[in-house]
This record gives sequence, C-alpha cells and structure tokens, in this order.
Amino acid sequence: VQHANIQCDACLEYPLRGIRWECLTCGDYDLCTQCYMGSKHNLVHEFKRFISMNSKG
Repeated sequence: VQHANIQCDACLEYPLRGIRWECLTCGDYDLCTQCYMGSKHNLVHEFKRFISMNSKG
C-alpha cells in the first residue's frame, strides 16, 4: 500500500508505504510502521491507523 502525498515525519519516507500512523494529538504528523514501532514519536499520544488509502482509520 502506498499513501500518495503523505510523508513519514520521522524518517521522511515519501510516499509513505505500508500502514500509515497519524498522530491525533499533534497536527499533521504521520509515521510509517517502522518509525511507529521504533518509538520515533510519543506513543502516549493517540494514533489513527490507515491500512489503505481509503481507510477511515
């Protein structure tokens, strides 16, 4: 799965591939799975997971 026009804010992968993790606490902050699982952002924050481009999270 590729998320067009979405970049991982930790590793800067563009376009983001795989599951997209959107932080609901911070404005416009997305992670790829590798960065999410690697604790590259505060995991106390709530995240929305997108498994495809059309997912509602």
